[in-house]
Amino acid sequence: MLNSHASKGANWVRVDFHLHTPGSCSFSLPSGLSLERDQDKDKIVDLYIERLVQQNIRIAAITDYNGIRIEWFNRIREKAREKGIVIFPGAELSFAETGKYGLHIIAVFPLNADVKGINRAIYSLDREPSKELIGPDGQHRDIMPNDHVAVTLKRLRRELNAILIISHPNDTNGLFKSLRPQDAAQFLKDVEPDAIENLREQDISRLISTGLFLKEDLKRVASVEFTDPKSIDDIGAKTRPDGLLRATYLKLSDFEDLDAIRLALHDPEVRLRIGGQIPTYDYTRLLSVEIQGSGFCGGLQVNLSPELNTIIGGRGVGKSAFLELVRYALDIEPFFSSDYRQGLLQHALRSGGKVVLNIERVFNPSVRRIYRIERVWAEPPRVFELTSDQQEEEVELSPRDVLGDGQLPLFFGQREIYEITRDETKRLRLLDDIVGRTTLEKRRILEELKEKLRQNARELIYLTNQLANKEEVQNRLREVEHQIDLYEREGLADKLREITFLDRDEERLKQIEIILPQVRKNWTELQGSIVKELERVAQQTREAESARKQLVEDAGCVIKELHSTLVNLLQQGAEEIAKTEDCLNDILKIWKEARRSIDEDLQRIKQELGTHSLDPDQLKKLTIEQMRCRKKLEDLDDVEKKLKEKLEDRKHLLRNLRDIRYEMFQLRQQRAKELSDRLKGRVRVEIIYKGQIKEFAEQLRNLLNGSRVESRSITRICEKESVDGYQIALAVREQKVAEEFGITNAQALRMSSWFEQNPEALYELELLIPEDLVTVYLSLDDKEIPLEKLSDGQRATAIILLLLTLEERWLMVDQPEDDLDNRFIYDDIVRLLRDQKNKRQIIVVTHNPNVPVLGDAELIIALEALENKARIVNLGSVDKKAVREIVKHVMEGGEEAFHRRAEKYGWPF
Repeated sequence: MLNSHASKGANWVRVDFHLHTPGSCSFSLPSGLSLERDQDKDKIVDLYIERLVQQNIRIAAITDYNGIRIEWFNRIREKAREKGIVIFPGAELSFAETGKYGLHIIAVFPLNADVKGINRAIYSLDREPSKELIGPDGQHRDIMPNDHVAVTLKRLRRELNAILIISHPNDTNGLFKSLRPQDAAQFLKDVEPDAIENLREQDISRLISTGLFLKEDLKRVASVEFTDPKSIDDIGAKTRPDGLLRATYLKLSDFEDLDAIRLALHDPEVRLRIGGQIPTYDYTRLLSVEIQGSGFCGGLQVNLSPELNTIIGGRGVGKSAFLELVRYALDIEPFFSSDYRQGLLQHALRSGGKVVLNIERVFNPSVRRIYRIERVWAEPPRVFELTSDQQEEEVELSPRDVLGDGQLPLFFGQREIYEITRDETKRLRLLDDIVGRTTLEKRRILEELKEKLRQNARELIYLTNQLANKEEVQNRLREVEHQIDLYEREGLADKLREITFLDRDEERLKQIEIILPQVRKNWTELQGSIVKELERVAQQTREAESARKQLVEDAGCVIKELHSTLVNLLQQGAEEIAKTEDCLNDILKIWKEARRSIDEDLQRIKQELGTHSLDPDQLKKLTIEQMRCRKKLEDLDDVEKKLKEKLEDRKHLLRNLRDIRYEMFQLRQQRAKELSDRLKGRVRVEIIYKGQIKEFAEQLRNLLNGSRVESRSITRICEKESVDGYQIALAVREQKVAEEFGITNAQALRMSSWFEQNPEALYELELLIPEDLVTVYLSLDDKEIPLEKLSDGQRATAIILLLLTLEERWLMVDQPEDDLDNRFIYDDIVRLLRDQKNKRQIIVVTHNPNVPVLGDAELIIALEALENKARIVNLGSVDKKAVREIVKHVMEGGEEAFHRRAEKYGWPF
């Protein structure tokens, strides 16, 4: 695991370019310290640096009046370096004869500039350069410029590469106090300062009123808030009248390059913030990626920016593979699979290779969790949570479970956007991904309902089959009862029934007769085993030999007594069994005598019945069959009742199915409207309810495979507006297919016959509902043109615009510029990327330099291939000189992209 997730790209850092030191006479010393003692000077510097650390100021400029107090500057710079704080040389230039009260301008110089040379240059601005600007007591005199101040400042910038900042413009020596609005506006146009301190809304209004500035012009002017401390306690702690901290944050990847600071000041929209704290990222994001193993990408390791990341490099350096490995680790299904993608992954990882992701999951601003997701090639991903005590605990969840459907990235590999433009089902999947968890939850419910309906269909078919012979059972019962009725009419049923009862009682007597011999046998065997065992044990006691043999012999006597008692009891039992057998024999003799007369009566009845063809044995069979038929009919009545319940269940489930399906449409429709509103007429998304007719027709053809229903008839059925399987099934049951859908009677009969022979198919038909159709319109020359009538590039334009309006989901996309006009990237994509960077994380693989340069990527990852391995050449933002050079040399049109940026933001690269 990476030890830190801090990105090497541009990060927010607090800066203060208006700091004074005890070298200025206006600076108050801490109590008890004196400038006369060296040890006190060291103590002052320690307190000074400690204050910078406390206020989280990482980059500063010492800007004492009219020159650098070299002793103090060197002391502070060296001590600050130990704490990782960068201190630039600078000065607050105090000009006389400029307006009513004079003018103060902050100048900040490159880090390694010659401080003595800076002082000489400042002195040269005065009419009398040999005359001291700073007295021994730290007092300064105003500079009497030997030229117009604007010309003087531009020369200072040109010769020393200085950054110029208008300081406290509303104070006595400030721009707006000393100069009239018209003169102040002209001064700003002439000097083109890099920033203005404490620029207020009323100042902007006054400048616009002069007619020299438009509001859009002033949006590009950096308004900064610095401390201007008069004591150590003031450093980083002063507040504005509205109570907010006077603090400025710049987004930088190079802290030591003044040009990087200049770039940030000239792009205040995305690179500058003022106020009390660093902007936070309250959204889920990928912190880092590490790829292990012997594959092509093995060894790559990078901490990502929470904002815009771009991966650049020549062909075949692993850019797409890097992105696909992230998707592989997250187990995100691509919009289309390909052998190329699979081969790319295998080459990038190889056997045993592993991808490790660290992700911050933001539940709300105060609840965040860090997860590590790792996946070894050809194995499922594993998820670990970083616990509060900095330990890792594996969780039995998938990446999707951990992140939630609404937090998984929107991910598009090479050509996937192109595929989405051409495939209705993929466009719908994209929209559902955009809608997020709500639609996915509805889809889950929909699938559960379908499965319940399929189970219901199986039960209905089973119950229906059970009821198939109900009429046959009813007919047989009527026949049996008719035959029994013949016996009743002859008055013989009661007699025969009595004979039946006697037969049953005789059977019971026979059971008793059989059981008694078995009882006698078991008793005899028990008697023998018990007696023999007791005799054996008693014999052993008579053989005792020890000194205590008397006790053994006493035990033998006890056994002998038991033996004697049991022998008597067993003998009594044998006698009781014998008595019982005698009694039973007497009873059986009496029964046989009684039975003889009953049998004679039975024989007489049979003789009497001979002329009527009525068999008493048959009556017995009929009576039994009657009982069985009645029981079966009772069971079938229960089946019929259950069938009705299942049919009612099905109606309820089908209603729910159609309701959920319509709710999905409404969610999609609502989201489509939101997206269209965001795109303000550039792109419009429309949802057509149950509009994917082609796919629905194909599903119906599959269901009717073997029915001999013609394809054109199926097409005709599906062409009916808002048709679905439920409506078709209803028409089949009501024999109205031809009437409802305008097909021939012969075709309708074939369809009805098919479903009659295949009831399970009819039930499945009820579940078929066409998917909604996502139609996208792109506005060209004030006309809305549907996706199907656009060129490939225009289609991709519409989809990418759609994706870039989404601010809720982390976005990863591979080469979005494919098939796109470069003008579109410059005008639309770059604008949207800049607007969204602090709202979600974006990771882009690109060959187009406008994306990282004009999009102002916080992190540019430059890859190259060396010895069949991908490696990172450099990291950083465009404020880093080495990264700028890579962009210019590796990306076609890189130089032009920087020129465009310079035109837009007013600073040449």
